[in-house]
Parts: sequence; C-alpha cells; structure tokens
Amino acid sequence: MVCFRSAHGGAFGNSDFYFVCLLKPITSEIKKQEDEIADAQWMNLDDFLKLPYYKGLYQEVMQFGAQALEGNYSGLVSTELPIIFRAGNAKLYHIPKPKL
Repeated sequence: MVCFRSAHGGAFGNSDFYFVCLLKPITSEIKKQEDEIADAQWMNLDDFLKLPYYKGLYQEVMQFGAQALEGNYSGLVSTELPIIFRAGNAKLYHIPKPKL
C-alpha cells in the first residue's frame, strides 16, 4: 500500500476511504468491460502525472505512487490536506516525502 486517505461527513453523511496500492501487471494486455468503460490504455508515467485532474490531494497521491514505483518506500506517515471538492481537510496516509 502506497497511501490512503480518510474523509468524514462525505456523501450521504458517510466516511470515505481512498486506498492506493502499487501493483505489477501479469500482462500488458488490457481487457475492458465494454458496457462499463469507454477507453482503457497504458500511459507513460510522466504523461499521466501531467493530467489536469490531479491537483491538491490527488497530485500528492500520484507523486507518492511514483516515488514507490522508483523503489523509495519506508512506511506511512500522515498529512492533513484540504479537500478540493468541498470544505474541510482530510488526512492522507502516505510514504514519507524524499529529503532533498
């Protein structure tokens, strides 16, 4: 597991958990379920990280995933960050940021 975040008081008054795990594929073949998804593709990591949707908390999540992919993993710490789509903060549990 690379990181996870929890937010309370979300949709329908419930808590929400978001987990990110580093997995390695068995094959590069993608089998999508046609009635559920329009497109699926492998992407270069740098191109993926430049997508405009990943801001704030989610940008951090993607950076931690990239760090784990590079083999830099030493456990989880927590950081409180603003939630983008509503007021409030959420705790993001993640691998430590690299020391520069």
